[in-house]
Amino acid sequence: MKKIFLLFLTMFIVYMVGMVPRYIVKDYKEIELLETKSIKYLPTYENIGVVKKNKSIELLANKDMIITEKLIKNGFVNSGEKIGNVQYELGNENILVSNISDDIDKYKAMQAMLNKDIDINDKKIQDIINTYKISSNIIEKKEDCNEYLTSPISGDIEWSVFGNNIFVPKGATLCKIYNNDYVTVHCNIKEEELPKYKIGMKVNIKSKDGNMCVGYITDIVKAVKNTIKDNSVMPMIEIVIKADGGENLLIGSSVNCVIEDFEEKEILTVPFTAINQDNIGEYVMLYDNGEYRKQYITVGEELGNSTIISSGLCDSDIIVSDISNYNLQDKHIITKIG
Repeated sequence: MKKIFLLFLTMFIVYMVGMVPRYIVKDYKEIELLETKSIKYLPTYENIGVVKKNKSIELLANKDMIITEKLIKNGFVNSGEKIGNVQYELGNENILVSNISDDIDKYKAMQAMLNKDIDINDKKIQDIINTYKISSNIIEKKEDCNEYLTSPISGDIEWSVFGNNIFVPKGATLCKIYNNDYVTVHCNIKEEELPKYKIGMKVNIKSKDGNMCVGYITDIVKAVKNTIKDNSVMPMIEIVIKADGGENLLIGSSVNCVIEDFEEKEILTVPFTAINQDNIGEYVMLYDNGEYRKQYITVGEELGNSTIISSGLCDSDIIVSDISNYNLQDKHIITKIG
């Protein structure tokens, strides 16, 4: 009988011990904790920039001439490539509009004086012919000289003269050629953000069509610009970025610019799930010597699924990793410390 009693007692004790975890699970809420750790981080600043032309070279007419044909009307030209045909007349420069008033079409006047096949009934042209007509040996048409215009550099051409067979006086701009190896990107920033940016910072540039290149800040224009936004005036400052290898960027397009700081920094981050907010401010639940308490924090920039903690936490602090279902009144059992 005694043996039977002892066996029954042993079974009862084993049963009750087996029931303890069930009571713990029922009465305690499982919680995961996280140990905070500093990481090295290179700060970056993202902006939208506009691609602009830079370092243009102007081709000027070295004498009065006619652009008889443009071989390349627009687009990219290589250094030394023929871009157009020009014609000028030897020996006639002294009579080509040297004293003609600015309001007269110089090309028509010149053509009329040379008896070209155009309408010369315009009274102003007739007046010029009568006033400046001189001995036939000077106004006699001399031999035409035809030459090619060639591009001194590679880049995008932009003509200042429209059409073909157009007269261009000496010194006038024929066209501009923009060096694509020196493209700039311009970003507007707020005045209060100015301390973050310094000349020489590296910039990763990406266009909407996927073209990528690297640039560097070459200038910060500190003259404040007034930009209208939301019916208010905002002071803006312009950052100028030299885009190395920017020949594939479309002039005038918008590009994404990620500007890198010079040095890595030690930062502390926590996941978004660890942060909550009340009427005082943002906080995490700090686990300290077996107890939980609110720890108010100052947050900085977002970083992936986490946010940078500017103040309020230190390395190796233990916090609740997911605060969404946390209740300070509950009893908790720790299941994991990450």
